[in-house]
Amino acid sequence: MSLADLHDGAPRFESAEAFLAWAERQPERWELVDGVARMMTGGSLNHSRIAGNAYFALRSRLGRGRYEAFGSDAAVILGPRRVAFPDVSVSCDAETGTSVAQPVVIVEVLSPSTESYDLGHKAAAYRRLPSLRHLVLVHQDRVAVQHFHREAEDQEFSLTEVNQVDGRLMLTAIAIEVTLLDLYAQVVLTD
Repeated sequence: MSLADLHDGAPRFESAEAFLAWAERQPERWELVDGVARMMTGGSLNHSRIAGNAYFALRSRLGRGRYEAFGSDAAVILGPRRVAFPDVSVSCDAETGTSVAQPVVIVEVLSPSTESYDLGHKAAAYRRLPSLRHLVLVHQDRVAVQHFHREAEDQEFSLTEVNQVDGRLMLTAIAIEVTLLDLYAQVVLTD
C-alpha cells in the first residue's frame, strides 16, 4: 500500500482479498466499508458476554455435524469492497483461510456507537448474501432481538422481534432453537 492509498488516514482497497491480506497483519481489528478500512471499536463486557453466549449456544448444539460456528475472527465478504467480522457466523461449507464463504446464520451484537449502521447498511448487506437464512441482531442494553429469516434464497426476509427473556429463536435452516435466556446469560442490564 502506498501513500496514495490513504485518504484522511484511512487505508483504501479495491478488493476484499487485498484488504484481508492487509488486515491479517494489523494489531487492531478492521472492517472494509465501500473500499475504506474502518477500525472496529472495542466492545463492552455485555457485548462480549452476548457474543460468547451466542457462539457457545450454537457451537454446542451443532456438535460435529455438517454446520460449523465461527467467532468474530472469521470474516464475511459482503461484496468486492466490503468485509465484515460478525460476532458469530455459521456455515455448512468446509471453510479454510480467513473468511466464511457462505454463511447460513449471522449473529451481531449491537453497540451504541455503531447501532444505526449495524441496523441499516450493514444488515442490508448481510441480507443480500444468497446463502444467508438467519440474521440475528441482539441489543446489549435491553432484552431485544431482531431475527430476520427466510427459508430459501429467492424469498424475502421476514422479521420476528423477540423481547421476552423466555423468548425463543427458531433457526430452522440449521434445526436449532436458541433461547434469549441463553443469549443474555450473565448480562447486566441497567433497567
